[in-house]
Amino acid sequence: MTTSTEARSGLMGGRAIAVLIMLFLFQTLNFFDKLVFGLSAVPMMKELGLSPKEFGLIGSSFFLLFSLSGMAVGMFVVGRFPVKWLLLIMAGVWSATQLPIFFSSSIAVLVLCRIILGAGEGPGLPTALHACYNWFPADRRSVPSAVVLQGISVGLLAGGPILTYVIVNYGWRTGFLFCGLLGLVWMAGWFFIGGEGPYSAAHGPEATAAKDKALPVRVLWGD
Repeated sequence: MTTSTEARSGLMGGRAIAVLIMLFLFQTLNFFDKLVFGLSAVPMMKELGLSPKEFGLIGSSFFLLFSLSGMAVGMFVVGRFPVKWLLLIMAGVWSATQLPIFFSSSIAVLVLCRIILGAGEGPGLPTALHACYNWFPADRRSVPSAVVLQGISVGLLAGGPILTYVIVNYGWRTGFLFCGLLGLVWMAGWFFIGGEGPYSAAHGPEATAAKDKALPVRVLWGD
């Protein structure tokens, strides 16, 4: 019996590490998607004949729904639906908004894709941390949280040279295609690895009590 319990514990621990690695890569991919637009600025403006004003409009459109979607998903979606599928949907949105840029020269398409990308990336970090917490007990979450957050730094450090190489050698459009394909690869991995961990509310012994004690949104906002 003890051996069986230990084996199960080791298996869960191994999967927790795999989930943590995927969440780290999720944040890395998040910042690849942010970087590619800025790194493509010069060739994009030359090819499409964009003025600085037009380029600024396209770039700033990313933030139109970024914060609103983060708050909305955090308040009304996370905790009510399986986090595995939430992250799959977000990564799918990221990829779906990068791929059309490879084929289109329309400013309207660029603006629309950046707006939808911002809406998809707004809830990314808090949802990733929520998924992380499902796999680690409360007293051991600091290091896993730091690992997820380090995905941001690695995305910034690695994204610069990697995306610059792709853009310089294969064109700025290929940079967006590259990010979109990376998202699809991540989704395939997460489909098999992701899931609700042993410390999620859905699996916890106090799940019902926790739901009964959940604070209303108005109380959270007023605190």
